[in-house]
Amino acid sequence: MTNPSVEDIPYRTINGTELKAWLYRPDTTGPAPFVVDAHGGAWGRGDRLSSEVIHRDFAENGIGVFALDFRLSGEAQFPAPVEDINYGVRWFKANASALGVEISLIGGMGSSSGGQQMGLVRSLPPTNATQQRKRPCLMWMPVSTFLSPAG
Repeated sequence: MTNPSVEDIPYRTINGTELKAWLYRPDTTGPAPFVVDAHGGAWGRGDRLSSEVIHRDFAENGIGVFALDFRLSGEAQFPAPVEDINYGVRWFKANASALGVEISLIGGMGSSSGGQQMGLVRSLPPTNATQQRKRPCLMWMPVSTFLSPAG
């Protein structure tokens, strides 16, 4: 295992709220794959540090992570969190070269409610020609079914 570096990076300010991401860089030579992660937390709790153990394990084994904060349900209504996550993905891809990241090796992941939201981001239509090619997306235990109390 290697010792990854970790950097806190602001990626968006909206309505006076600064959103940050933790960038876990693997200690590798050459390009490494990266994932942009949306944390779980039932849409209303959690932050970019919620899966720190997993993120560090990924980075120690050669996979970088860009772990996002986004507005939670107590701060903003849907679709604001999905917009924040989409913005974070686009920001990371737009700044990949400056960060020393190979853009062709970027994917997305999310757990629980974060997986559901990352799935929504993944399904958004491209906004320009440079977004035509979709990347892999791992939805880890996403919320996918809502049942009424009657079943």
